[in-house]
Amino acid sequence: SSSTATTTNEGFVLPGIVDPDSSDRYTHSQTLKVKIPDDVADELVSVSCNYTMGGTGTSIGVITATIECVEAGTSQSVTTKINGDETNKPLTLIATSPLSGVANPKNTVKVTIKRTAGSGDDNGNYSSVVIHNVKVNFQRFSTKSRSTNAFKTG
Repeated sequence: SSSTATTTNEGFVLPGIVDPDSSDRYTHSQTLKVKIPDDVADELVSVSCNYTMGGTGTSIGVITATIECVEAGTSQSVTTKINGDETNKPLTLIATSPLSGVANPKNTVKVTIKRTAGSGDDNGNYSSVVIHNVKVNFQRFSTKSRSTNAFKTG
């Protein structure tokens, strides 16, 4: 089953298990769309954020991030394990890597972040994960340095 993450003023929430009496595990996700900047230099792109997760230090949440160039139909997915008992911790969701189509400033990048609590290695059953300040980073021409498009998720 699938559901959209709840958005708050702090970010969006990927909750823990919805119904403990059911064996169904819901996948919660949030999607952001970003126009590629006019001065993009190449096809290198990365995605980062901060996260907060309750529970204990031994709790594990599993986050999957997918970046897609909509017009080119190319995508890349990375699954990351995160620890509980963290507040506003920096997290690289997708390390800097090439994605075909990103060098075209007329294109759009779509980022989807999802979690299925209590499934696979995710044992943070009743702990929510809050994703703060998602950043999609492009290489830009101005000084050929890294540039960030930051999005407030609340």
